[in-house]
Amino acid sequence: MAVAEASTLLTVSSTGPDCYADGSPVVDGEYYALVSIDSGANFAGFAADGTVVDPATSRLLFALPLAEGGCCPKTRVAVDPALIASGARLALMVWDTRRAVRGAPVVRVDGWGEVADSSACVGFASVRSASRATAAVRSAVPADVPVPRITGIRRDGNEFVVTVEGTSSVLDYNVRAGAQIGQLNRADAAREPVTGDAARAIELRIPAADGETAQFFKVVRHGGTE
Repeated sequence: MAVAEASTLLTVSSTGPDCYADGSPVVDGEYYALVSIDSGANFAGFAADGTVVDPATSRLLFALPLAEGGCCPKTRVAVDPALIASGARLALMVWDTRRAVRGAPVVRVDGWGEVADSSACVGFASVRSASRATAAVRSAVPADVPVPRITGIRRDGNEFVVTVEGTSSVLDYNVRAGAQIGQLNRADAAREPVTGDAARAIELRIPAADGETAQFFKVVRHGGTE
């Protein structure tokens, strides 16, 4: 492979088996990411589009679909040393991108986890893991994702259908529902979550609660209140 003269070569690997939050091993082609974290800083995590949440204290050196046989096989990579602050540590992470559309311009990251014992100080030639990782930490909502807008509500038999615009393909959407504005106590009330689509509206279908002829809704990220 062609390597820029100023690049730093590293060898990354994990012993595995690395797993998703549900306990299943990572599938072949799952992404591993290498992050440089400034000395004394805590890693703030990844957003759903694969960017780091706090670029002031951490930098993404690479994200590659390296998984094979439930782990990251020994792989040699070239990284830009300018992204590594003096005294920083390097940490190997595994992502959960199972719901990503392969070939899409943005990789969707639903969860992540650090490969234990994988960190190394700058100047080391390798980043290897002596144990496994679990991609159990939920990704954050990217800063540039718009607030979804409800543009229509209609009744369809025993369901309410909520039309929503301003969504992102890196998130799944759902609704909080209730009989009063201040009491939206039914979390993830839609029959099923729907992946966002920046180019067109999506529809969320919410079963009507017994005895309720009307409901109030707030569109949120599936599984949370964002």
